[in-house]
Amino acid sequence: MLAYGGAYAFFAVCCAIGAGYIGKTRGQSFWIWFTVGLVLPLLGNLAAALSRNENDEPRRLCPYCQTVCMAYQAKCMKCATELDYPSEDQILPSVNELRAMRAAGRA
Repeated sequence: MLAYGGAYAFFAVCCAIGAGYIGKTRGQSFWIWFTVGLVLPLLGNLAAALSRNENDEPRRLCPYCQTVCMAYQAKCMKCATELDYPSEDQILPSVNELRAMRAAGRA
């Protein structure tokens, strides 16, 4: 009976590492997705793969503390300032767009 529990624990930890890695590559917290993958082994991996890719989201600068934050955020996480939705000239490129620009510049 103990061997089956050990096999399940090994499987759950492997799924948790996979979910954490998937979440990290999508711009989210490794440890949160690790925990989800540990509690829900296969569903955690599926949820991490289907979650929003934070690296594709546009960003903007907070007008008061100059912290880069997501364009959809209503409040700055650093200075707690209420933020209006930015105009087109205030939007910064996403992380993936910046990576593509850097790669094109080096090619």
